Amino acid sequence: MVCGIGIAASATGVISQTAIDGTAAHAFCHIFYKGLLFMSAGAIIYMTGKSKLTELGGLYKVMPLTMILYMIAAFSISKVPLFNGFTSKSIIIHAAEMAGNAPIFLMLEVAAVGTFLSVGLKLPYFAFFGKDAGIKAKDPPTNMLIGMGIAAFLCILLGVYPSLLYNILPYPAAIADYAPYAAGHVIGSLQLLLFTYAGFLVLKKKLRPENTISLDTDWFYRKGAVLFMWVVNNPLARGTQWTIDATLAVKDFAVWFSKNPVEALGIITDKICLRVLRSSEGATAGEESAEKVLATRIQEYPGEPVRRDPIGVSVLLGTVFLFAYLVIYVVAPHLSVYSMIGLLVVAVIAGIGVRVREMMRGVEG
Repeated sequence: MVCGIGIAASATGVISQTAIDGTAAHAFCHIFYKGLLFMSAGAIIYMTGKSKLTELGGLYKVMPLTMILYMIAAFSISKVPLFNGFTSKSIIIHAAEMAGNAPIFLMLEVAAVGTFLSVGLKLPYFAFFGKDAGIKAKDPPTNMLIGMGIAAFLCILLGVYPSLLYNILPYPAAIADYAPYAAGHVIGSLQLLLFTYAGFLVLKKKLRPENTISLDTDWFYRKGAVLFMWVVNNPLARGTQWTIDATLAVKDFAVWFSKNPVEALGIITDKICLRVLRSSEGATAGEESAEKVLATRIQEYPGEPVRRDPIGVSVLLGTVFLFAYLVIYVVAPHLSVYSMIGLLVVAVIAGIGVRVREMMRGVEG
């Protein structure tokens, strides 16, 4: 995949409409043959349960359709004539040649050799035609074969009829006179493929896969992945769990408070006042009595949701609400934020103080 995208990206070094057309064409064809390669590899892993090339061999006997479909993708990515990789890569190579950019031209040809050697020769030889590993398998299910067959058909279709692709490129006029199957292009490509195949036959024993772990640049991000997973499984997971616990606690409190808001507010206020009383008086009989009264209220909660108070209490509440209205809408606009915060703090402290005195009197009584 990196090689295919690199080939497409290399065309950006050749500033021309032909190079842009080649980049677009190769990116489009890359989808089909690379998808078919992945599907073929996935079919092998799925049907054999093996993922190492050293464990495979002789699969052409038991998975013939998979082998054919894989080879179509391998020929496409290797720039074999009559396949879509040939019709797209050749535009990029032609653009580099016309621009006189020898380094890019040579890099593209070397990349084609390496691709054919690894994907078109080594992998299929040792997986399908190498020493029989005695694996009992079969071709994948029909639905998988249909998907692979569609991709293979498009690889061949765009290779045999490249005009279907060329007509939808950004600059079709730039490649109107380009003939991918000119004798020079075809002969040059076949020569490159044949010499690569000859080199494979000579170096076949050297290219035999070994059951080893190859160190590459992935070593760095694999080591970094250990730290990343520790962060995910420890502080991040704990933080997530804390958020969940806090949300559930808020939910439970809201359910508890909604059963009888007036009584719940009274219980919360008494808890605060009891803490103040405990810190000021210490452990006394009065404190123990107040705790018993509070425990009784908590046990009987929610009690009667509708509280029936004398009319005098209603008048007092009305007066309190009127005073609050005056403070908020008449006095507040003329005070600063800090003054408002100070008044609020004083009111809260005063309320707690009054409630503490009531609790002390109730205990003494």
